Amino acid sequence: MSIRELMRTLEKGRQDKLARPRADEPFADKPIIDWMWRRRIRNHLFFRWLRVLAAMVGVSVVCVVLPLWLAHPPLGKTALLAMPPTLLIAASWMVGAWYTYDKNRNLAMALTVGMIPVRFAFFVAWIWLVRTIPGVDIRALIVAMMVFWALFSLPEFAMLASFTKHLRRTSELEPEEDDEA
Repeated sequence: MSIRELMRTLEKGRQDKLARPRADEPFADKPIIDWMWRRRIRNHLFFRWLRVLAAMVGVSVVCVVLPLWLAHPPLGKTALLAMPPTLLIAASWMVGAWYTYDKNRNLAMALTVGMIPVRFAFFVAWIWLVRTIPGVDIRALIVAMMVFWALFSLPEFAMLASFTKHLRRTSELEPEEDDEA
């Protein structure tokens, strides 16, 4: 073969390559995402960890608040008054993470991390309200709130870990539901 024939063959190959449609691109066929399956799994995991949170509240009442109440009633009352805000904050974090998991990540950041100042303000307002109750020690209230916050945050993080374990992140967002359907 001469150099001219090799050049013609090369040019013909280039022209064929340019003329051929590119159907074999790696992103041509996107995987089909079963959004209903993902929603069922997400709901199942959320309610499982919400039940764990409820069980932790019950165990905390029986194992922490009740013995404190029997040993020193003002301290038990303080521990009982420390539970509602921490429970509300843990549950609001879980609901925000559950609702926004397959949705817009900016909304997820706003409902979880972005709400920290609001949650902190709720803590301060709760302490401000409870300080007027006779027999409640503010230092004991703050310590009890920190202990319950540490306990009740475990289901939050476990729920997010189970989301990432069972539901892989997708590059697509969950489609909006039609109200007309």
